[in-house]
Amino acid sequence: MQPVNSKDFDKKFSAFPTWLWEAVSVYEAEQFVDPKTLPYLSNGQYPSISELNNRVKGGKIYSCGYTIVEYILSKYGRDDLISLIKSYGDLKRTCNVTDEQFCKGWFEFVRNKYLK
Repeated sequence: MQPVNSKDFDKKFSAFPTWLWEAVSVYEAEQFVDPKTLPYLSNGQYPSISELNNRVKGGKIYSCGYTIVEYILSKYGRDDLISLIKSYGDLKRTCNVTDEQFCKGWFEFVRNKYLK
């Protein structure tokens, strides 16, 4: 077995969609965080995909991830969730939405289900 080339691994890993990988992890671990406890969501300031991709700056994906997967399953279904994973989070190709449209739809889902 050849040793892992850390430079190649880091380059490939940095292309992975943190928002999706971590959302699935949080969902599978059943780590639900009530959106009512998140001031930015209660104030209507939902994060963008780029913000959710940032593990360091607030790590919002860890508090939002469960509801993101819940939204995907509700709106698009299990098959599209699997397709989204296979496409490395390509929302345009898999769900026919921009990142912005996706986040807006997810927030509407959260608002209607948890914040009313």
